[in-house]
Amino acid sequence: KLVKAMVDAGDVVVKASDTGNQAVSILDCMGMGSAGRDLCITATAPETMEIVGSVASETGEKKCSDVDIAVLMPDSLFSHKDFVSYRYFGKRALYLRHLASCLFKVKSLAKNVKYEWLNNDALKPVVVAGVVIDGAALRLRFIPCASQNCFEVQKLHPYRNNIKGVHAALPRPLDWRPVESTRVKMNENKELVTPSYTHSIAEDVLMMVNCTYLRERC
Repeated sequence: KLVKAMVDAGDVVVKASDTGNQAVSILDCMGMGSAGRDLCITATAPETMEIVGSVASETGEKKCSDVDIAVLMPDSLFSHKDFVSYRYFGKRALYLRHLASCLFKVKSLAKNVKYEWLNNDALKPVVVAGVVIDGAALRLRFIPCASQNCFEVQKLHPYRNNIKGVHAALPRPLDWRPVESTRVKMNENKELVTPSYTHSIAEDVLMMVNCTYLRERC
C-alpha cells in the first residue's frame, strides 16, 4: 500500500525550504547549514522495498516487535559526486520526508509515525510507523538506502577525505595506497580522513547486497 501511495504521488519535487522545521533541523544536525536548505530532489517511487535484518534472516527473537524495511531509493536522485560533504545524507533526508508524507496516506500505517536515528547515527534518520497485525503491535522502521551503482567503490575508501573544507578527526596513513600505485597527489598524505562518515554511506550502499547474501546463505 505504501509503494502504491508513492507511485500514485508521481514525481514530487521536495525542497528543503518547503519541508517544515523538522526536516530543516535534520539537515542542520548534519552540519549542512544554509547549503542544506538549498537542496532539492524529485522524489519518485522506490526501486524496491524489502524486509531486512534479523526478521528477514529468521535469526532474531520469535516475538520481535521491530521490523526493519529497506527502501531502495532511485539512482536518479543522486549525482556521482553526492558522496561529498553531506549531499547524499541531505538528499536521503528529503526522500525520507517524502516517504513519511506518503505514510500518512496509508490508513493502516498513519498512526504513531515519527522519526528516529538509525543506530544513533545523526546522519541517518529513519521513519517509524506503528501497526497491528494479527493482534500483535509492530514497529515498522523504514530505512532509505542506495544501490551499489550510485558511487564508485574506490570513492568510499576509509582513508579518503570526503568532507571538503572541514577538518576531519584522523590523519591519513602514509602507506594507504597500494605499493604499485603511482597515483600520488601533492600533499595527499597531509590530509585528514573521514572513515566514519564514509562508512555510513557504504553501509547504505551495501545494505541490499548484504541482505541478498544473507538470504541466500541462511
